[in-house]
Amino acid sequence: MSAGDDYKIKVWNYKTRRCQFTLTGHLDYVRTVYFHHEYPWILSCSDDQTIRIWNWQSRNCIAILTGHNHYVMSAQFHPKEDLIVSASLDQTVRVWDISGTSMDDFLFWIFKGGSKEDTWQFLGRSTRKHGKY
Repeated sequence: MSAGDDYKIKVWNYKTRRCQFTLTGHLDYVRTVYFHHEYPWILSCSDDQTIRIWNWQSRNCIAILTGHNHYVMSAQFHPKEDLIVSASLDQTVRVWDISGTSMDDFLFWIFKGGSKEDTWQFLGRSTRKHGKY
């Protein structure tokens, strides 16, 4: 899998070295992409300030997480829990709970970096509908 400054995510067959399919939807550079360890999902984050969850079987975007106010530099699925952690140049880390019955209803926590490297402030917790924050 690859992504970059063409705003696209490409899934490759490593044996044939050919692109199997392309996912489009981000409006700026795509920073990171990851496969989920259990579900047929791909996670991506972008300079468009969004995190997207894609179903690689249907090749559709199934959720868009918004709320960061600057480029989202990294996002990753938790290895055991139904959580996503994202980090942005807005100096926040968000923890998204995706364990709900619908991909449209998320609970998340926000932490903001302090002036020192080892200080973080808990900014709050929120529930929003439709994956838009």
